[in-house]
Amino acid sequence: MLLDRSPLRPVAHHDGRLRFNGYVLRRRPLSLWFGGNRVEVPRQSLELLDYLILCRDRIATREELIAHFWSSEHLGADQNLNTCVKRLRKALIGAGGADLIETRSRVGYRFVGDIDASSTPRRPGWTALLPAAFGAAGVAAAAALFISTPNAAEPPPYGKAAVAAVRVAVPPGRNLCDRTLFPMFVDGLTENLVADLQSRSGGEMAFLRVGATDPSFPTPGAPYVLDLAVRQMPDRTIANLTLLSAEDGEVLWARQMSEPTDVENYLKTQERLSSRLARAFSARDS
Repeated sequence: MLLDRSPLRPVAHHDGRLRFNGYVLRRRPLSLWFGGNRVEVPRQSLELLDYLILCRDRIATREELIAHFWSSEHLGADQNLNTCVKRLRKALIGAGGADLIETRSRVGYRFVGDIDASSTPRRPGWTALLPAAFGAAGVAAAAALFISTPNAAEPPPYGKAAVAAVRVAVPPGRNLCDRTLFPMFVDGLTENLVADLQSRSGGEMAFLRVGATDPSFPTPGAPYVLDLAVRQMPDRTIANLTLLSAEDGEVLWARQMSEPTDVENYLKTQERLSSRLARAFSARDS
Protein backbone atom coordinates (compact mmCIF):
# COMPACT_ATOMS: atom_id res chain seq x y z
CA MET A 1 0.00 0.00 0.00
CA LEU A 2 1.33 3.41 -0.96
CA LEU A 3 1.58 5.92 1.84
CA ASP A 4 -0.37 9.18 1.58
CA ARG A 5 2.43 11.75 1.48
CA SER A 6 0.14 14.78 1.18
CA PRO A 7 1.37 17.76 3.22
CA LEU A 8 0.16 18.04 6.80
CA ARG A 9 -2.24 20.91 7.43
CA PRO A 10 -0.75 22.77 10.39
CA VAL A 11 -2.98 24.07 13.16
CA ALA A 12 -1.83 27.22 14.92
CA HIS A 13 -2.84 27.47 18.55
CA HIS A 14 -4.79 30.63 19.35
CA ASP A 15 -3.20 32.08 22.54
CA GLY A 16 -1.00 28.98 22.60
CA ARG A 17 -3.85 26.47 22.90
CA LEU A 18 -5.72 24.18 20.52
CA ARG A 19 -9.28 23.47 21.66
CA PHE A 20 -11.50 20.60 20.56
CA ASN A 21 -14.46 18.83 22.17
CA GLY A 22 -13.72 20.22 25.61
CA TYR A 23 -10.00 19.37 25.42
CA VAL A 24 -7.07 21.76 25.29
CA LEU A 25 -3.86 20.65 23.57
CA ARG A 26 -0.60 22.53 24.03
CA ARG A 27 2.50 21.81 21.99
CA ARG A 28 5.06 23.71 24.09
CA PRO A 29 5.32 21.63 26.16
CA LEU A 30 3.12 18.99 24.56
CA SER A 31 0.30 18.36 27.03
CA LEU A 32 -3.44 17.64 27.09
CA TRP A 33 -6.04 19.21 29.41
CA PHE A 34 -9.73 18.60 30.07
CA GLY A 35 -11.94 20.58 32.41
CA GLY A 36 -8.94 22.50 33.75
CA ASN A 37 -7.11 19.29 34.71
CA ARG A 38 -4.08 17.85 33.00
CA VAL A 39 -4.77 14.50 31.33
CA GLU A 40 -2.12 11.88 31.97
CA VAL A 41 -1.19 10.51 28.56
CA PRO A 42 2.00 8.62 27.67
CA ARG A 43 4.25 10.86 25.61
CA GLN A 44 4.09 8.81 22.43
CA SER A 45 0.29 8.52 22.58
CA LEU A 46 0.15 12.29 22.92
CA GLU A 47 2.46 12.68 19.93
CA LEU A 48 0.17 10.34 17.99
CA LEU A 49 -2.84 12.53 18.84
CA ASP A 50 -0.98 15.63 17.70
CA TYR A 51 -0.03 13.92 14.43
CA LEU A 52 -3.58 12.70 13.76
CA ILE A 53 -4.90 16.22 14.34
CA LEU A 54 -2.39 17.59 11.81
CA CYS A 55 -3.59 15.17 9.12
CA ARG A 56 -7.22 15.14 10.25
CA ASP A 57 -8.59 15.55 6.68
CA ARG A 58 -7.60 12.02 5.83
CA ILE A 59 -6.87 8.59 7.26
CA ALA A 60 -3.34 8.14 8.56
CA THR A 61 -2.39 4.64 7.46
CA ARG A 62 -0.78 2.16 9.81
CA GLU A 63 2.26 2.00 7.54
CA GLU A 64 2.60 5.78 7.65
CA LEU A 65 2.32 5.94 11.45
CA ILE A 66 4.82 3.13 11.98
CA ALA A 67 7.27 4.79 9.60
CA HIS A 68 6.85 8.14 11.38
CA PHE A 69 7.07 6.98 15.01
CA TRP A 70 9.27 3.89 14.74
CA SER A 71 10.53 2.40 11.48
CA SER A 72 9.43 -0.33 9.12
CA GLU A 73 12.28 -2.47 10.46
CA HIS A 74 11.38 -1.92 14.15
CA LEU A 75 10.46 -5.25 15.71
CA GLY A 76 7.10 -5.05 17.41
CA ALA A 77 6.21 -1.67 15.86
CA ASP A 78 2.79 -2.95 14.81
CA GLN A 79 1.93 -3.95 18.38
CA ASN A 80 3.43 -0.73 19.71
CA LEU A 81 1.04 1.25 17.51
CA ASN A 82 -1.93 -0.75 18.82
CA THR A 83 -0.82 -0.08 22.39
CA CYS A 84 -0.27 3.60 21.64
CA VAL A 85 -3.81 4.01 20.27
CA LYS A 86 -5.31 2.00 23.13
CA ARG A 87 -3.65 4.22 25.74
CA LEU A 88 -4.72 7.37 23.93
CA ARG A 89 -8.35 6.24 23.86
CA LYS A 90 -8.20 5.23 27.51
CA ALA A 91 -6.86 8.67 28.45
CA LEU A 92 -9.45 10.55 26.38
CA ILE A 93 -12.39 8.63 27.81
CA GLY A 94 -10.94 8.48 31.32
CA ALA A 95 -10.68 12.27 31.39
CA GLY A 96 -14.45 12.48 30.92
CA GLY A 97 -14.52 13.24 27.22
CA ALA A 98 -15.18 11.23 24.08
CA ASP A 99 -13.12 8.82 22.00
CA LEU A 100 -12.12 10.99 19.05
CA ILE A 101 -10.05 8.39 17.18
CA GLU A 102 -11.79 6.58 14.35
CA THR A 103 -10.41 3.18 13.33
CA ARG A 104 -10.45 1.94 9.76
CA SER A 105 -9.89 -1.78 10.15
CA ARG A 106 -6.49 -2.89 8.84
CA VAL A 107 -6.04 0.55 7.21
CA GLY A 108 -5.34 3.22 9.81
CA TYR A 109 -6.76 5.92 12.05
CA ARG A 110 -8.33 9.37 11.77
CA PHE A 111 -9.01 12.19 14.22
CA VAL A 112 -12.76 12.99 14.18
CA GLY A 113 -12.94 15.77 16.79
CA ASP A 114 -14.20 19.28 16.14
CA ILE A 115 -11.48 21.94 16.17
CA ASP A 116 -12.65 25.09 17.94
CA ALA A 117 -12.95 28.11 15.65
CA SER A 118 -10.56 30.06 17.90
CA SER A 119 -7.74 27.78 16.68
CA THR A 120 -7.03 29.36 13.33
CA PRO A 121 -5.36 27.34 10.54
CA ARG A 122 -2.30 29.51 10.02
CA ARG A 123 1.37 29.22 10.82
CA PRO A 124 2.52 31.06 13.93
CA GLY A 125 4.56 34.13 13.10
CA TRP A 126 7.63 35.64 14.72
CA THR A 127 5.45 37.07 17.53
CA ALA A 128 5.21 33.53 18.92
CA LEU A 129 8.84 33.89 19.95
CA LEU A 130 8.26 37.01 22.03
CA PRO A 131 7.86 35.26 25.43
CA ALA A 132 11.45 34.02 25.19
CA ALA A 133 12.70 37.59 24.83
CA PHE A 134 11.62 38.65 28.30
CA GLY A 135 14.39 36.62 29.97
CA ALA A 136 14.50 35.91 33.69
CA ALA A 137 11.83 38.49 34.55
CA GLY A 138 9.33 36.83 32.24
CA VAL A 139 10.18 33.39 33.59
CA ALA A 140 9.72 34.58 37.18
CA ALA A 141 6.36 36.12 36.32
CA ALA A 142 5.23 32.91 34.62
CA ALA A 143 6.36 30.88 37.64
CA ALA A 144 4.42 33.13 40.03
CA LEU A 145 1.28 32.83 37.94
CA PHE A 146 1.66 29.07 37.58
CA ILE A 147 2.11 28.54 41.32
CA SER A 148 -0.70 30.88 42.33
CA THR A 149 -3.31 29.31 40.02
CA PRO A 150 -2.87 25.51 40.20
CA ASN A 151 -6.58 24.84 39.60
CA ALA A 152 -7.20 27.41 36.88
CA ALA A 153 -9.79 26.57 34.24
CA GLU A 154 -7.11 26.81 31.53
CA PRO A 155 -3.54 25.45 31.44
CA PRO A 156 -0.93 27.92 32.71
CA PRO A 157 0.78 30.21 30.18
CA TYR A 158 3.87 28.82 28.55
CA GLY A 159 7.17 29.59 30.22
CA LYS A 160 10.21 27.71 31.50
CA ALA A 161 8.70 27.43 34.99
CA ALA A 162 5.61 25.70 33.62
CA VAL A 163 7.58 23.08 31.70
CA ALA A 164 8.61 20.97 34.68
CA ALA A 165 5.77 18.55 33.94
CA VAL A 166 7.93 16.98 31.19
CA ARG A 167 10.39 15.05 33.32
CA VAL A 168 12.85 12.35 32.29
CA ALA A 169 14.76 10.28 34.85
CA VAL A 170 18.35 9.44 33.92
CA PRO A 171 19.95 6.58 35.90
CA PRO A 172 23.71 6.01 35.77
CA GLY A 173 24.94 4.65 32.47
CA ARG A 174 25.78 0.95 32.32
CA ASN A 175 29.02 -0.63 31.14
CA LEU A 176 28.16 -3.84 29.27
CA CYS A 177 31.74 -5.05 28.81
CA ASP A 178 33.58 -7.42 31.12
CA ARG A 179 36.70 -5.30 30.87
CA THR A 180 36.75 -1.57 31.66
CA LEU A 181 39.21 0.50 29.66
CA PHE A 182 38.50 3.77 31.48
CA PRO A 183 36.81 3.36 34.91
CA MET A 184 35.01 6.74 34.83
CA PHE A 185 34.13 6.77 31.14
CA VAL A 186 30.45 5.82 31.46
CA ASP A 187 29.88 8.18 34.40
CA GLY A 188 31.43 11.04 32.45
CA LEU A 189 29.42 10.19 29.35
CA THR A 190 26.20 10.24 31.40
CA GLU A 191 27.04 13.66 32.83
CA ASN A 192 27.91 15.06 29.41
CA LEU A 193 24.73 13.63 27.93
CA VAL A 194 22.47 15.12 30.59
CA ALA A 195 24.12 18.53 30.16
CA ASP A 196 23.79 18.36 26.37
CA LEU A 197 20.17 17.24 26.53
CA GLN A 198 19.20 19.93 29.01
CA SER A 199 20.86 22.58 26.88
CA ARG A 200 19.20 21.41 23.67
CA SER A 201 15.76 21.14 25.28
CA GLY A 202 15.69 24.88 25.90
CA GLY A 203 14.14 24.26 29.29
CA GLU A 204 11.18 22.33 27.90
CA MET A 205 12.24 19.09 29.59
CA ALA A 206 13.78 18.36 32.97
CA PHE A 207 16.38 15.57 32.99
CA LEU A 208 16.69 14.18 36.52
CA ARG A 209 19.84 12.35 37.63
CA VAL A 210 18.88 9.40 39.85
CA GLY A 211 21.04 6.90 41.70
CA ALA A 212 19.45 3.59 40.78
CA THR A 213 21.06 1.15 38.37
CA ASP A 214 17.90 -0.78 37.47
CA PRO A 215 15.87 0.95 34.73
CA SER A 216 12.67 -0.43 36.31
CA PHE A 217 13.12 1.68 39.46
CA PRO A 218 10.21 3.86 40.63
CA THR A 219 10.46 7.40 39.30
CA PRO A 220 8.06 9.71 41.20
CA GLY A 221 7.07 12.59 38.96
CA ALA A 222 9.08 11.25 36.00
CA PRO A 223 7.00 9.22 33.53
CA TYR A 224 10.03 8.55 31.32
CA VAL A 225 13.41 6.89 31.84
CA LEU A 226 16.43 7.47 29.62
CA ASP A 227 18.71 4.43 29.78
CA LEU A 228 22.32 4.58 28.57
CA ALA A 229 24.32 1.39 27.93
CA VAL A 230 27.93 1.39 26.69
CA ARG A 231 30.22 -1.21 25.13
CA GLN A 232 33.82 -0.09 24.84
CA MET A 233 36.59 -1.84 22.93
CA PRO A 234 40.11 -0.56 22.25
CA ASP A 235 39.13 0.42 18.70
CA ARG A 236 35.46 1.43 19.05
CA THR A 237 32.95 2.64 21.64
CA ILE A 238 29.26 1.88 21.14
CA ALA A 239 26.50 3.61 23.10
CA ASN A 240 22.81 2.68 23.15
CA LEU A 241 20.32 5.30 24.34
CA THR A 242 16.77 4.12 25.07
CA LEU A 243 13.71 6.09 26.17
CA LEU A 244 11.37 3.94 28.28
CA SER A 245 7.96 4.36 29.82
CA ALA A 246 8.47 4.35 33.60
CA GLU A 247 5.03 2.79 33.95
CA ASP A 248 5.64 -0.47 32.12
CA GLY A 249 9.12 -0.33 30.57
CA GLU A 250 7.83 0.00 26.99
CA VAL A 251 10.52 1.17 24.60
CA LEU A 252 9.39 4.49 23.14
CA TRP A 253 12.54 5.44 21.24
CA ALA A 254 16.04 4.03 20.83
CA ARG A 255 19.24 4.93 19.04
CA GLN A 256 22.75 3.46 18.77
CA MET A 257 25.87 5.51 18.12
CA SER A 258 29.49 4.49 17.78
CA GLU A 259 32.77 6.37 17.74
CA PRO A 260 36.42 5.32 17.40
CA THR A 261 37.92 4.95 20.88
CA ASP A 262 40.53 7.62 21.47
CA VAL A 263 42.87 5.81 23.86
CA GLU A 264 45.06 8.89 24.19
CA ASN A 265 42.22 11.18 25.27
CA TYR A 266 38.96 9.40 26.04
CA LEU A 267 37.29 12.75 26.86
CA LYS A 268 37.10 13.43 23.13
CA THR A 269 35.20 10.17 22.64
CA GLN A 270 32.82 11.15 25.44
CA GLU A 271 32.17 14.55 23.93
CA ARG A 272 31.53 13.23 20.43
CA LEU A 273 29.17 10.49 21.62
CA SER A 274 27.19 12.68 24.01
CA SER A 275 26.79 15.39 21.36
CA ARG A 276 25.57 12.95 18.71
CA LEU A 277 23.19 11.16 21.10
CA ALA A 278 21.73 14.43 22.39
CA ARG A 279 21.25 15.70 18.84
CA ALA A 280 19.45 12.47 17.82
CA PHE A 281 17.23 12.56 20.90
CA SER A 282 16.33 16.21 20.37
CA ALA A 283 15.38 15.50 16.75
CA ARG A 284 13.25 12.46 17.57
CA ASP A 285 9.97 14.37 16.96
CA SER A 286 11.02 15.86 13.64
